[in-house]
Amino acid sequence: MLRPFLAAAAAAALLAACAPPSGSHGPVARTQAVSPTAPVSARGSLAPSGSVAPTGSAVPTATPGSALPPPAASGAAGASKPGPPIPRADPASFACRTTRCQSGTETCCATRKEGVCLPSVDDGPNGAIGYLHTQWEQCAQHTFASGGSFDRMARCDESQDCAEGAACCEQFLFSGSDGMAECTALAPSGATPCDFGERCIEGSPCRTPGTQCVGGICEKPVAGLRCGDAKCGADAPYCCAGERCSADARCDGNARVICASTRDCVAGARCIDNEFGGTFCTKAHPYADQAPWICETDRDCRGLCKSLQGTRPRCVQASAPWLARCGCRD
Repeated sequence: MLRPFLAAAAAAALLAACAPPSGSHGPVARTQAVSPTAPVSARGSLAPSGSVAPTGSAVPTATPGSALPPPAASGAAGASKPGPPIPRADPASFACRTTRCQSGTETCCATRKEGVCLPSVDDGPNGAIGYLHTQWEQCAQHTFASGGSFDRMARCDESQDCAEGAACCEQFLFSGSDGMAECTALAPSGATPCDFGERCIEGSPCRTPGTQCVGGICEKPVAGLRCGDAKCGADAPYCCAGERCSADARCDGNARVICASTRDCVAGARCIDNEFGGTFCTKAHPYADQAPWICETDRDCRGLCKSLQGTRPRCVQASAPWLARCGCRD
């Protein structure tokens, strides 16, 4: 989920989410900047303060009864190796790798292969300093049968799992992680509250204004999306790497150009180069000086270059060759 050039912003988000609670600090943005000298863990990401659960608290043990059973999979009876749960719209539960957790009361702690449901616990309101501190430690200390390391947290997989007026947002968790899905209040202005968009399941409605579900994320439909020298039509609206319009948003596993400018994104998000021949929309603000925002002129590139002191980013060729991105180069 997280891209390499967003690592520093992801680390900042972790500091805001997992730092110990403090009565002297109020709510802060998930992408609050941090000092380059902040301590890092062996995995290259900021670690929460302390390495063990708070004194007097026990790490909860997940039990089979704590998670709702996965939906029945279609196929021949007696299959010896069932596949992962089929995504489904269900306000009472949400997917957690190979199991399902109860909406509103449980948190999914997951590795790339395995998920477990633990009771949800917050140390403060959503977005406050340290509000995920205890939950983070409980996830990190859980022993997974597959032997993998915890790298994803989730409390929803669609906005129907959330209260009215909130969306299931895909957010930063920590650098190198698979991110976090959590219910986040929608802004009265209509601007997205989600770092990487609203999570959704095909057939369930999106709550972000002007969006529809495409491949698990609510996206703004773009009529006539620029794709090389062509514009994608209604019969093939998705632009795939290689300047090819397609009726399938999966693009045969190749990179996809979701936006050709920030105008193609929802309010509050900007179009950015994924550096692999595609683009996507995000509201996150990378800490690095080479944030590859899609641009049309040098004026679209903000800030200063830290690697080339005294210079500003310029609009240079993007990984999708018909587009341009901001970059710091000699």
